[in-house]
Amino acid sequence: MKLGSMRHRILLQRRVDHVNADGETMIAYADVATVWGEVSPLSGREYITAKQVAAEVTTRIRIRHRHGIDATWRAIVQTQFSSPAAFDVYDVVAPLADPVVNTRWLTLLCVRRDAEGYRSQAQAGGTSNSHGDGE
Repeated sequence: MKLGSMRHRILLQRRVDHVNADGETMIAYADVATVWGEVSPLSGREYITAKQVAAEVTTRIRIRHRHGIDATWRAIVQTQFSSPAAFDVYDVVAPLADPVVNTRWLTLLCVRRDAEGYRSQAQAGGTSNSHGDGE
């Protein structure tokens, strides 16, 4: 891999579940690290669910090896740098270690799920936990 392809700034977040005063489990994400990586879309599909058009893009994100990443994490990549900023939120499906040198690279197999209106919600996000994913 050429380091020049590692041109995307990626925010890695870990899922944090906590119980509120009413006993409901609340889902939040905590920022863990911001790293350089390569984002490569692999495939996509469009489907209708709940009378709404939705899309799903399978993506490969390659970063330098990090321990502890699992399927509860997500990666956030900024896609629009002008104001307002836009972000793509990728759910990590599986972290895959480098088959040659186990501790050099880490490939994250991810899925980005979009629905109608997603982009306008993503642009309205302002805090680290409101990047347009509705959580």
